[in-house]
Amino acid sequence: SACSVSCGPGISERTRSVAVAAAHGGKECSAEDMLYEKKYCSYPTCPVDCEMTDWTDWALCSVTCGGKSDRSRLVKTVALYGGKECVGASSEERDCEHAECPVDCSYGDWTAWQSCSTSCGLGSQKRERVVRLEPSHGGAPCTGDLNQMQPCTEKPCPVDCTFQDW
Repeated sequence: SACSVSCGPGISERTRSVAVAAAHGGKECSAEDMLYEKKYCSYPTCPVDCEMTDWTDWALCSVTCGGKSDRSRLVKTVALYGGKECVGASSEERDCEHAECPVDCSYGDWTAWQSCSTSCGLGSQKRERVVRLEPSHGGAPCTGDLNQMQPCTEKPCPVDCTFQDW
């Protein structure tokens, strides 16, 4: 028979039977004559496919909100003799399943001071800012003013000469 394997070590076996029994004083088949033969055979080494370990458990998140978690796996068996290479990543990452992180209110920069409200004497001027980021997920609320006012004096106002009454 053919070898029992297509690669690596195997066995080839064959059997036979007596075709014509001895008769009329003919020579008997001896017990030493083989009716069964077994030979070892070998083909080139079998391909060994790559094998990965199972995934580890997801790592604990290092933070209480947001963050990432990862897991990994290793090559358990390296591909050999033309075997299939490993397919797929050896590590994975995902967002942690915690609540969203608090986001505090935040303001934009103050604008430049506007022109003084009067051309002479005491007046006022204003500057503004806007909320850049509204609070969310329990973040700190906005505090403080969106507008500021301050006194200003461009120049003293002219004073005309006047007389006292007689």
